Amino acid sequence: MRNALSLDSLIMDSLTVVEFSTTSFASETYVSEELNDNESYTVHGIALGADDITLGSSGIKKMWPSDELEKAADTLTGKNLVIDHDNSVNGVVGRVTKAGYKEGTGIVYEAELFDTTLAEKVKNGLLEVSIRGYHTDVDDLEEDPDTGAKIVTNITFDNLSIVPDGASPSNYIEMGAHEELSAAELIAFTESLSTEELA
Repeated sequence: MRNALSLDSLIMDSLTVVEFSTTSFASETYVSEELNDNESYTVHGIALGADDITLGSSGIKKMWPSDELEKAADTLTGKNLVIDHDNSVNGVVGRVTKAGYKEGTGIVYEAELFDTTLAEKVKNGLLEVSIRGYHTDVDDLEEDPDTGAKIVTNITFDNLSIVPDGASPSNYIEMGAHEELSAAELIAFTESLSTEELA
């Protein structure tokens, strides 16, 4: 595949560790400027950038290495989309439907959002995202000599949260499907079909 120069192969080369879950909601759920009650809205963005340094609520500076993010990317798929990391009944507003690691970028995601008020704020660029994850105990992490940040290892994601201001400098959330994740999913589906099925 790496010898092919097609757009599809370039996408697959740059986007790895992609996991997909099925959803009962059509990908065309967000198709207009009007945001209506009782609908789901597709949103996408970057959850955490490669080698980003964060300073979260713990007050501890952490570096998120690209190789660790690549290993952890699939643990974000299927996790709740919540408000301010609230995993309670009232805090859950959607679900991450696709996630993967994009080389040089970080963890990209697509999610379904079931809150019209939040969708309106996302549409107007007022909100960001933040991940909640588990990793090796901070006391056991090595420190990067250049930045003084703890180098995070063994990451598992617990949720993706909509927040006013995320700790990662790369994070964002936008309306609509993630083009590369959707293209990668289509390629994976097409390649799974046999010659007989395509005939």
